[in-house]
Amino acid sequence: MLNRMWVRQTLWIVGTGLILLPYAFLIVISVVFSIQQAQFLFDYLLPAEFSFLIFGGVLLLGLLCFRDHVQMKRLVILLRILALSFFAIVVIPQLAGFAHGDTEPTGFWFIVTNIFLVIFDLTGLGAGLYALFGIHPHHIVYTKKMVD
Repeated sequence: MLNRMWVRQTLWIVGTGLILLPYAFLIVISVVFSIQQAQFLFDYLLPAEFSFLIFGGVLLLGLLCFRDHVQMKRLVILLRILALSFFAIVVIPQLAGFAHGDTEPTGFWFIVTNIFLVIFDLTGLGAGLYALFGIHPHHIVYTKKMVD
């Protein structure tokens, strides 16, 4: 029993930490550079640049939920939204021709890419907050399938 609780807590801590790390880094960098430059600076691309951490954290939390047979549906929905929005962020600039910097990123497809970027950022943050408050190992309601 103690060993299983340790595994549960470790998966939760590492998964939640991986998801929220890019957002914490974003806040720290924004505060530091805003103070240095005396103007507000915010790099909204940072969570997408560290998407491998966010996806890794969501997959670890998915392993935790799958292992405990709890709250898998919401996490799968968040993972699908993250994956589709990240796919759109990567593919649309390639197809529109502004991924390499040869053409100026303007117009309809640039706006669509930014919308998907905002969806990715907010969904990743939502997944981190959901992990922090929704699937904490001490607050999980276990199903009959779970065996301790």
